[in-house]
Amino acid sequence: MSLDDLPSLRITANGFAQVPRRVNVPDSFGNITLVLPPGATTYRVSAHTQFGSTAVLVPQAPTAASVITASNNSGDITIVGGNPPGQPSPPYPTPQPVTPR
Repeated sequence: MSLDDLPSLRITANGFAQVPRRVNVPDSFGNITLVLPPGATTYRVSAHTQFGSTAVLVPQAPTAASVITASNNSGDITIVGGNPPGQPSPPYPTPQPVTPR
């Protein structure tokens, strides 16, 4: 799945029917929120924003088969795991600033 060239102020992707093999979300301005399927799947995540904060709240592994890439010039990036149907979603924490290296 790739969401390229979206001039959106907010991108939210949830409701994945199965664990995605690859998700690529480049954006210029606005927030990105990805809600991935629940479970113990690990992801190889690359999330970068120049002006904003990043919260990655899914299991990660550098060699995971499922690759998630989200990039943004200005806005927050939040990547979380969903809950099984019928269970309430937890309150997701406010993304915390990440200091660029």
